[in-house]
Amino acid sequence: MSVLQKIADHKREALAEIKRLVPLSKLQDDISALSYVPKPFLPSDNSKYQTPRLILEIKPFSPSAGHIVATRPDRMFDPAPWVAIYQRFAVALSILTDERHFGGSLALLSSVRAMTHLPLLRKDFILEAYQLCEARAAGADAVLLIVKLLPELNQLGELIQQARFLGLTPVIEVQNESELELALMVMQPDTDVLLVNNRNLDTLVLNLQTTLTLGGKIPPSQPWIAASGIEAAEQLGALCAVANTFLIGTAAMKQPLDALESFLESLLAAPHRRSNSDAPDC
Repeated sequence: MSVLQKIADHKREALAEIKRLVPLSKLQDDISALSYVPKPFLPSDNSKYQTPRLILEIKPFSPSAGHIVATRPDRMFDPAPWVAIYQRFAVALSILTDERHFGGSLALLSSVRAMTHLPLLRKDFILEAYQLCEARAAGADAVLLIVKLLPELNQLGELIQQARFLGLTPVIEVQNESELELALMVMQPDTDVLLVNNRNLDTLVLNLQTTLTLGGKIPPSQPWIAASGIEAAEQLGALCAVANTFLIGTAAMKQPLDALESFLESLLAAPHRRSNSDAPDC
């Protein structure tokens, strides 16, 4: 059984219990009471940028990296020091809300919502519309939908439509050409966002070539993000051959806080390698 399948099976079990404790009607009431209106996650204008656009991620640990941030057993993880720095460099933030495998939660998302006006992505393993309502109630602006988890066109299309109905930006994750083709069939190019994951979720193996391979097959007007495995300015600069927006997770979280600013500055000043005149100017 793949890593992703194990996570999905656990998620289904956890969802059954959560839905028993918090019925959908309660989430709908919470959403109705909200004053916050979700923002677009990324501008629809995918024109050239002089510097890379960064989406920075909050996650205490992961299946591939283990514990990223050391916390005392008697204390909850406090995202405030990261958010304070991140919001000076990022166009948006990604918040892991899976508890078992990433140490996140919807409470973590809500706490970050209170700290920043940046758009927030709920990054989790979304299987049904109930989770979209959870995301909206917690203050998210966008939700991740993983094509590998939602291989049926109807299922993916319905969740995309339901996310839009709630005012959330669908961020559709792909890892190969067939998934990209499926995503492009159901995406709305001006508002939905594509995410190319360099990590194979079945094996957790990284391959930055995934961005370079798929990036050339994405329509120029389509907003999209290159994600996973980017740990240095040189890597980001090489990916600027096809991309201009990058999700940085583990590499940023594992930086000592007193070194985090200089690390992010180095990414924004990455040496850019462009393969042709039509490549992003990031």
